[in-house]
Amino acid sequence: MKNLPRPIADQLEQLAPNVTPGEANFLDHVVVLGYGCVGRPLSMYLKKQGVRNFTVVDKKLYKPESVLSQCVADELGQSKVAVAAKQLRDVDSVTTFHADVSEVPYGIVQPNSILIATFDNRFADAIANVMAIVVKSILITVNIEPLQHAIAVRSYDYRTSVTSCVACRFRPGDDQGQQHPRSCESFAAERPTNGPRPLAEAAGEVGAWVASRVVAGNDELFGKELLIKLDRQRLTVSELPARQPCVADHQAGWPNLTYLQSRPDVVSLRELLPEQSLADIQIEFCHEVSTRCRCSSCGRESDCVNWVTHATQVVGSCSECSGQLLPIPFWSFSTVSASCLESVLDRPLSSWGVPPFGILRVIAQHHDRSFVLGPSHDTTTKGISR
Repeated sequence: MKNLPRPIADQLEQLAPNVTPGEANFLDHVVVLGYGCVGRPLSMYLKKQGVRNFTVVDKKLYKPESVLSQCVADELGQSKVAVAAKQLRDVDSVTTFHADVSEVPYGIVQPNSILIATFDNRFADAIANVMAIVVKSILITVNIEPLQHAIAVRSYDYRTSVTSCVACRFRPGDDQGQQHPRSCESFAAERPTNGPRPLAEAAGEVGAWVASRVVAGNDELFGKELLIKLDRQRLTVSELPARQPCVADHQAGWPNLTYLQSRPDVVSLRELLPEQSLADIQIEFCHEVSTRCRCSSCGRESDCVNWVTHATQVVGSCSECSGQLLPIPFWSFSTVSASCLESVLDRPLSSWGVPPFGILRVIAQHHDRSFVLGPSHDTTTKGISR
């Protein structure tokens, strides 16, 4: 590994057998959460290793300070996912989401996907953790600590069961006060969390190395933290703790998960329901659904059904004053009776905001089935931006 001192590179190679670059069969699809100083070089190393399908999530733009560790001057003002789409354009597919990770549907993690989080705050790590648990995926987190010249890579395997998870390291309230790095946000924390470019490049290379090894069958890396301190040329391998009770639900998941090829603009909710009374059917969503909204201008309330990802999401315009309609928090639910959705049952799911990769669960007597809406990653149009 060109970005690491030889003693550390040799130690890493002793941990797991070599994987030949270009062997695409071991890793079909990678979801990269965060395309900053670590996520960007990590994606480039994965591409060199033969990964042909990427999904990239990041809501930020490149700011002037980003030139120090993340981008070049010509990219200032561009969204990070737009740059990702350009850099990865010669692979088979690139799906990008210019959104916060909390707004992204969990179905972006497809069968045989691996999820890699490169965030610098625990709130975002906790969301990535839940996403990986509920869809039973492999999760790798890659973090840096510039003041200590340190890289930490942690690997979790949630495909069959969850023993230790990302949140086992957290205590309630640990995510309070977390902010985005100074390089990308004007309201940043007192100390910037983005790192120098050589440290970020090394972290990206190590993260890609770990991804290739665990997916190739080197299970001994799961449940481990690799802590690299470059200034001391030291690698430490330690077990990740399992804490009970954990703030995350280790049993969360979507039973009998089916990945549909059909997009939400051609599927209605009624097509997914069993032949039973609507009152006896419950629908669970991976995000909340609002059943009532309020005009931000005149205050008028009205019934409406919309998929929502945050409280300030505009779901329509007022018929009285043309003001913006916002969801009412007390009328937003993650589980709803099908009878409350009767007004939208026969409409395409997309017409009331259900996005591609959204997940919903249909629960009825002798029936419990979950659906991920298309497109699946192998039919995604190159360069899609949500």
